[in-house]
Amino acid sequence: MYLAIFCAVRGNFPALQAILGAVDERGIETVFNAGNCVGRYPWPNEVIGLLRERNLPTVQGTEDRAAARFLRSSERMMRKIPEDVRRGLEWTHAHTASVNLEWLGTLPRERRFTIEEIDILLCHGAPTGTKERLTAETVSEVFERQREVANARLILCGGSDTPFARRVEDTLFVCPGAAGGAAGARFAIVDTESEPWTAVFHEAPYDTGFVQQRAEEAGL
Repeated sequence: MYLAIFCAVRGNFPALQAILGAVDERGIETVFNAGNCVGRYPWPNEVIGLLRERNLPTVQGTEDRAAARFLRSSERMMRKIPEDVRRGLEWTHAHTASVNLEWLGTLPRERRFTIEEIDILLCHGAPTGTKERLTAETVSEVFERQREVANARLILCGGSDTPFARRVEDTLFVCPGAAGGAAGARFAIVDTESEPWTAVFHEAPYDTGFVQQRAEEAGL
């Protein structure tokens, strides 16, 4: 089986289009989204519309939740968020259709699948919760504990802007990194037909200059 995963599109519609175009060209039909669909770029409705149109398995990222609940968030919580991120969340909440904010707010924190007899966990952050982050530098003991909690052979996670893959016994962790890379839109392809399973990271080209210009025009 070949499957693709991406995360942290953050409202970058051209990056999402590039990823899905590259995945389609490869004939991969199983595609997962590990959250943070919106938050920093000026196309939240377009991103959500395409995700829903394609019916892609998606989990709620921390920025999705914060954007959906922005007006209900306490001042204390907002003070913990960096100014540029807070500004992006405020803009996103103000410019996202109500039906799309509702969709973001009702996304699950994790989803489980069994495909070709492989148990898969899709999550944002880590199996223990959205606030915990796994990175390439996370120590082995933490990955071992997360593996025990997940009880899955393939763990697809978001949360880290930098891509990584880590094997722990018979379990493979894969994080594709933030979609909006400077050199292209990031995503990962997992191959479970190889032994051991592999994850290869890709960057699909898109017009980053146009995206930066539009973001600046929106004050993001």
